[in-house]
Amino acid sequence: MVAKASGRCELRRLLALVERQSEDARPARGRRFADVLETGGGMRLRDLFHRQRELSETAMTPRLVADDDDPGTVSDGREALVLVHGHYWKDGVGHDFDPAERAFLYEPFRADPRYEELRRRYRVYTYLYPSHADYAYSSTALAEALERLPSHGPHPDVTVVAHSMGGLVARYAMQKGRAGERLRRLITLATPHHGTILASIIMSAGPLHRKVGWVGHGIQRLGRRVWTPSRGMAGMAHDNFDGRIDEVEENQLGLMVNRQLAELNATDRYLDRTVCVMGRVKGWWLKGRSVWDQLPRWFMTPIDPIFSGLDPLVHLESGIADGLPVQSRHVLDDLDHQSIVTDSRTHELLYEMLLASSSAEAEEEAAA
Repeated sequence: MVAKASGRCELRRLLALVERQSEDARPARGRRFADVLETGGGMRLRDLFHRQRELSETAMTPRLVADDDDPGTVSDGREALVLVHGHYWKDGVGHDFDPAERAFLYEPFRADPRYEELRRRYRVYTYLYPSHADYAYSSTALAEALERLPSHGPHPDVTVVAHSMGGLVARYAMQKGRAGERLRRLITLATPHHGTILASIIMSAGPLHRKVGWVGHGIQRLGRRVWTPSRGMAGMAHDNFDGRIDEVEENQLGLMVNRQLAELNATDRYLDRTVCVMGRVKGWWLKGRSVWDQLPRWFMTPIDPIFSGLDPLVHLESGIADGLPVQSRHVLDDLDHQSIVTDSRTHELLYEMLLASSSAEAEEEAAA
């Protein structure tokens, strides 16, 4: 009874948080959470998700943004290079996109001295979307945006570089309509292809202390203040490809198993065009990260070794799509979830792939 009351208090807090975050947004459809709380049936996570989806669809429409000062035109024959950002907890439910999220992935590309050479071969776009929203919503919008891009021949002409959650959004998008047919290559940076065990824990509303102890339970509660449970967060839950979450942990402790992601991994038709780039963290201290980022690795590794491989959000096996028939895997030592986007080794690898593949295939087309 006490656990049930505690769970209801936690959901009430989350619902109130989402309502506060939506105050400055455009008017959203449907009821306020005050009305939801008064209805029969009590509070459920699905009430939270329903409200977040309403706000996403009214105040945060996904969009494809072209390079700020691109010198060419959309019909000049260049292929498309689409950058897709990851989870951005500061986007807030009901607020518009923060420009910093676009800059996080986009500006390192611009800073590279080879960027002008890259732009001669690609027209660069950034896909912006609400990271707390349902993947079906964000991926459908991306697929439609890709299909609207000008096509310059029968060959695949779209390359996607995606960070973290963005890689999953891109993979779901490729299964919709004809978007996948245009995909030349999908390069993912620290994408949780098997989900992340942290998201499964964050989404738990059960007596989690039975698995991770009271310290782990406290970390989960603190984590919810940063990663508010949402449909986007649910989409990053562990797919249980390794059988790590047993039936008791799922049904009684509330650890979430991501069956939607498991289905994607079983049916994805474009894995052979997917390249996985992942950082490998060594030692007990993540350079440049706060003490908070270290806590799951410090306190939960003795409970489950999977936590030792966190970067600190995604574990190594998930980032390299272990067991999936992807095109290639690249592991870069001493890079975490953020530094993998900004590190020079990552950019060296990306530019090598982007410029080499484009030039080689251009020569083939010229010869034909």
